[in-house]
Parts: sequence; C-alpha cells; structure tokens
Amino acid sequence: MKVNGIFVIDACREIPVPPAAPKKSTKGFAPVVAAPVPPPSGTTPSGMIVLYAASAGQVAHTVVDGSNPGDLPSIYTKHLSKLLESGLAVQTSATRVRWEVHKEVAANPNLKPQTPAFYDELLETIDVWGKVVPTEAEPSDPVSIRRAVEPNDPVWECETCPHLVVVSRGSFKMGSAPREAGREPYEGGPGPASSFGQKPVDQRIEVTIPEAFAIGTREVTRGEFYAFVRSRYAGACPSTLAFCTSGNLPNNLGKSVSSESLNRPVTNVSWRDVQDYIAWLNQHIGLGPDKPGKGYYRLPTEAEWEYAARGGVESRFVPGDDPSKLCLYGNGADQSLNTMTLLAANNTCNPCCSRKRPV
Repeated sequence: MKVNGIFVIDACREIPVPPAAPKKSTKGFAPVVAAPVPPPSGTTPSGMIVLYAASAGQVAHTVVDGSNPGDLPSIYTKHLSKLLESGLAVQTSATRVRWEVHKEVAANPNLKPQTPAFYDELLETIDVWGKVVPTEAEPSDPVSIRRAVEPNDPVWECETCPHLVVVSRGSFKMGSAPREAGREPYEGGPGPASSFGQKPVDQRIEVTIPEAFAIGTREVTRGEFYAFVRSRYAGACPSTLAFCTSGNLPNNLGKSVSSESLNRPVTNVSWRDVQDYIAWLNQHIGLGPDKPGKGYYRLPTEAEWEYAARGGVESRFVPGDDPSKLCLYGNGADQSLNTMTLLAANNTCNPCCSRKRPV
C-alpha cells in the first residue's frame, strides 16, 4: 500500500523572502518550500502534493466583486473543490485550478493577479480518494485574457499559453564582465591592458531596451506545445513530427499523459516547428504582427533574453558568483552526473539537497 499526502494551503503569500526586518504580519506565510526528504529505505513508498492558493508574493482573494464573503468559500477553494469532486487526477485539478482562478481574478482589473501554484511529488496519478486514474490532457474551453499589466506582473492569456512576466524597459551591458571566472576568449576577451594600469578593458556592449516586454518565466513545456500539435493535426501526434517520436510524450494519443511529463521543457523541435507554434499561438489569441497595438508572441532577441535572464545583476550567476547558491534555485547538472564524464557537473550541488520551487 502506498501512502500519499495531499496538502491544500488557501492563504496569501505576500511576505517577502527574505524579510527586510522581523515584523508582524497578517498577510499569510513566507513563500518558502522545504527541500523534499525521501523516506528511509525499506519503508512504505509515499509521495505528496502541496497545493497553494497563490504563487509566491501574491494575495489569495476571497471574492472578486467586492461583496462581503461571509461564509462563502474563497475563489480558490470554490474552483478546487469542484475539480477534485469531479474525479479528475489531483495533478490535473492542480493544473486546471490555476487557470480557472487566474481567469476569474484577471476579469477584474482592480484586483492584483492570483495564480495558484503546486509542488508535486506524488508517485502516481490519483484522485482525491487515492484511486489511480489517468491524467486528462485536454484543456478547458479556450478563453483569452487581455488586461493592463505593469512591470513584474504575470501574463497568462489562455490555459495552454506560456506563462510570462513583464520586464521593464532599461539599459544594461551585454556580455560577461571582464573579470568573470571562466570567461572565454571568443566572448570578446578581457581586452588589452590599459596604458595606466593592468585593469582589463570592458568590451561589453551598452544595450537599451526601449519598451517593456513580457517573456516566458520558463521554457515552453511539452503540454503547451502539445496543445498546438493536437490542434493542428486533429488530435493526433504524427510520426513525421520529431516532437512526437523523441520521448516528449509517453504515447501518441495523449489519453493518459502524466502532468510531470507535460510540465517538462519541450525538445526536438526545429526552428520551423517553433515558428509554426508561434503563428498558431497568435491566431489562438487573436494577435499578430498585423495588430501591433495589442502586442503579439515572437521569439526574444538575444539582447532581450540576456537582459531578462540577468535580472539587473552583473555577477556570474543571478544569485552571485558562488555556484553553490544555484542549488537553491533549481536542480541542475550536479554531482549526480559525475559518472558521465562527457558532461560538466557542478560539484558544489548535491542532488539530495537541491531545492525545487512550486510551479
């Protein structure tokens, strides 16, 4: 018998991390998720899923129309209870409730965004009663959302659309800093020593981003790309498409695809596949280069990508120059790859201690 834990946390997550100073707050809890602790060997297999009513830094709204909530369930609980009672897999409910809540809150421009999150370590796809069920891959009815946004606001315009965040306009120095560790000659080199000292010349390029733009918070997922494939090929995934034959999906019909598989980055797509996907996405939302006033989807330029990825810092990594701090932000190529001699591993990170963040 497997033991599964399903935890639902319907609370705000506005407390900053780390807090600037100790203070009392009534705005929920800090958006921190402890690193998973595997059960001791020989014990009953177990797994868990934690469902949050909001993403880190967001509020969890009780009502959307300003009325007195009274004893009514919150927006999140209202939608989640309906999904869980429908017999869907918990993972499917966790994915779909994100869109339903986001959609209802976004319809009121006076409310701050709310996008639920979840942290999934279940060992199988189960319903709320513990019964193993297939994961339904079909999205809900397509409904697009357009609302005014400010820098750092999330942008999510349909259930199968990529998750974006607004990046403010500004300027930055493109390229690695002259004294950055591991800097290669083909990156421009440190430049010749000046005649007044031994400091290397900074050969980075000053780039100005004239307008704010929205960029994906992560890679396009298999599930997002699969929505395009199913739409274009009438629900099928043809063997002529590399995406369908390269391990992106457990099967070509998509009738029982795990949420874990669908949330991984899409692979084996060509530049042409990407352009077809972008064209479909724009058509799906009713956007395009011929409607520039509304904005439209496209690939970012190299400068836009680096500007967003750097996040205003000039260090080797976003959290600083210390590679050990990368363990707090994702599970990358670490000590677990030491046996694969052809791959470079970050030996300051241990797979047992790398930390995942809610999606």
